[in-house]
Amino acid sequence: MTTIVFHINLLLAGGIEKVLIDLLRALDPKRYRVKLSLGYNLEELEILRDKIPPHVEICYIVSDKRLSFAKKRKIAGNISAPVKLYGDIVLPYFQKRVWNKRLPEIIKDADVIVDFDTTLAPYYKLLEGKKKIAYSHFSLAHYWKENANVSRRNKLARRLTHYDTIITICDEMKEEMVAMYPELKEKVVRLYNALDFEKIKTMSAEPIKGFDDALKKDFFLWVGRLNETQKDATTLIKAYAACVRKHNISEILVLVGDGPSRKDLEELAIMEGMRHRIFFTGFDTNPYKWMAKARLLLFSSKFEGLPTVLIEALSLQKPIVATACPTGVKEILMHGRAGMLTQPGNVEEFSEAIFKLRNNEELQKHYIDQSGLILNEFDIRSVISNFETFLCC
Repeated sequence: MTTIVFHINLLLAGGIEKVLIDLLRALDPKRYRVKLSLGYNLEELEILRDKIPPHVEICYIVSDKRLSFAKKRKIAGNISAPVKLYGDIVLPYFQKRVWNKRLPEIIKDADVIVDFDTTLAPYYKLLEGKKKIAYSHFSLAHYWKENANVSRRNKLARRLTHYDTIITICDEMKEEMVAMYPELKEKVVRLYNALDFEKIKTMSAEPIKGFDDALKKDFFLWVGRLNETQKDATTLIKAYAACVRKHNISEILVLVGDGPSRKDLEELAIMEGMRHRIFFTGFDTNPYKWMAKARLLLFSSKFEGLPTVLIEALSLQKPIVATACPTGVKEILMHGRAGMLTQPGNVEEFSEAIFKLRNNEELQKHYIDQSGLILNEFDIRSVISNFETFLCC
């Protein structure tokens, strides 16, 4: 039996975590012994922990609360300046000592290590003698554009050379990585994220509770973590408000998710005069019940990797308006054949796209019909078969 150790630094409630859990569920426990290494124990913030299959052994690298409290506060968005400074300067020394001791204990019996967020890269020397697979979930070109540190960029390239396979989750991302790091060309492959469409369909039939008054009208839907560094719900809210004012549309806007930017976004809704029409539900482990009833799925990110929310919405036959940000969006929506694309951050264009798609049922049907041509690429059964080839070769 092959022992696989998956690693992810933090178990939050994003798309990466959901994809990982679906992958863990799909691996046959009769063929694989699976362990999940987590960098830090976030306790109550680990909302998806109970979704991890029972046969998966969970191992924490840093479990001491004294070494993880600053990280927890930062994620929750309530960290003070002194605590942030302490977390950035003092704690890393002690955290690294724990990593150097604990990580070898976790991986000692591993046949394959799957570094699901590339956070094991600094510890590549501890992984020697093991088969190593790294996942890249975000646009590195965008990241290094925003963080122009050539030394760090080159250091990452050197560390990635120690992996046997580097999985990128869309063609656009693969092309970016090969262009940026040509020395990795023979190691880089593309494997789409795996989604369990049957599970999504089943969960989408569950009733929505607690929002009866709000949902007496049709609604547009946005799903994601309320973090403006990436998700740009600011553009979403401004575009929606502009659409209401210009075209007098009747639909309300529902945002499913939570995060550090929620308070600022609620204040923006008030400033736009739309607080009575914009509803923040908070985090929901089942966004699919919202998708099933939404008129349109709206997506406003500045950058992504392979945004699973778009694939999920397509699987539930929802028309989509999305920003054509790097990476993965254009690929999923077939360069505009399966959804309407707008430029990131363009409020006017996004607003007009919402109105255009809302009023054009023929275009909605066309997008839904086209999406059937690509959905099989993301089906858990086909993806897991391809993933298993990397475990063996």
